[in-house]
Amino acid sequence: MPRYSTVLKIMPYIFLFPALSLLFIFKVYPILEAFVQSLFQSGFGSSSKSFVGFENYILIFSDPVIWNSIKVTLWLNILINPIQIILAFALAIFLNKKLRLLGYTEVYILSL
Repeated sequence: MPRYSTVLKIMPYIFLFPALSLLFIFKVYPILEAFVQSLFQSGFGSSSKSFVGFENYILIFSDPVIWNSIKVTLWLNILINPIQIILAFALAIFLNKKLRLLGYTEVYILSL
């Protein structure tokens, strides 16, 4: 029979295994597979592939439209993320206060 301390040492890994395996299957593996596929050139509907290395990345990053879209995306995130965080904190503080009719307010907000 295993010792109690041994079971306590491996218990966190047992709990983490399902979450980490799903994270790998649905996040890490697709990212790695997309990167590997980006190193090849293939035609639409054809099964033949030719290795082009980083040529696709050189082509994309030499396009000024891509740099403009990256700039717009970064500005959007710089502006929107702090606003979302501030609003989320304000809503959390509001919902944690002991106010009259708070139950109705929580039901209304959480049902949106």
